[in-house]
Amino acid sequence: MIKSVKLEDLKELLTEKGFTIFGHGTGGSNKDVISPIFVEGLRASHTSIFYTTVGLDVDEDLTNFKEKLNHWEHLDSENIILIKLPNQYFNLYGDSMDLDCERTGAFVNQKLDNTGKITYYLDPKFIIGAYNRDTERITLNPNYETKLSAETLLKLEQKFEKTIAKTKSKNLAFEENLLAPSTQNNEGKSHDKSFVSFDMNSSIDDLNWENDFLPPDESRHKSR
Repeated sequence: MIKSVKLEDLKELLTEKGFTIFGHGTGGSNKDVISPIFVEGLRASHTSIFYTTVGLDVDEDLTNFKEKLNHWEHLDSENIILIKLPNQYFNLYGDSMDLDCERTGAFVNQKLDNTGKITYYLDPKFIIGAYNRDTERITLNPNYETKLSAETLLKLEQKFEKTIAKTKSKNLAFEENLLAPSTQNNEGKSHDKSFVSFDMNSSIDDLNWENDFLPPDESRHKSR
């Protein structure tokens, strides 16, 4: 049986350090999509979790957080999908808009259609539940892992390594394409390669979250 709890009952879970909370409005009073999301995961619109969700600040007493949920900007949504992701598994050097889920690859599953097109879905294990503004309660997702299992952590590590390798390979190819003609025409000149360097001591807290979640245009809001 699916349970629901008050928002305040999850205060400790929502304010835990080392994690980032995201929200996804389902649009109006639509609640039919909630159960499928709990089972299949949240689809990454335009191949980006950042396009599909909004990063949320969670204050200690949850006052501002609740205010944000109760006045969701996207299509006057009554139900908000709440997500909790561990910061250490974000690929900080992936595409800033998370295209092809390059920053959030550790958290998503891939589905291929008959044409070979990939669709990304956020794993349900990271979806806390759905908040309803009228009841101010959260319907809990039975597939959410309050404490990540050893199996989930292993998969996170494996997917994280793949996303890092993917970014390095992409940046190396970009560097080679960029420098090849310049090297031929400007022999002896030095080039700045800092844009492809990796500092794995950085953390997700070093990122400018506000800018990362700004839409490229107003149409981006339609997917939240």
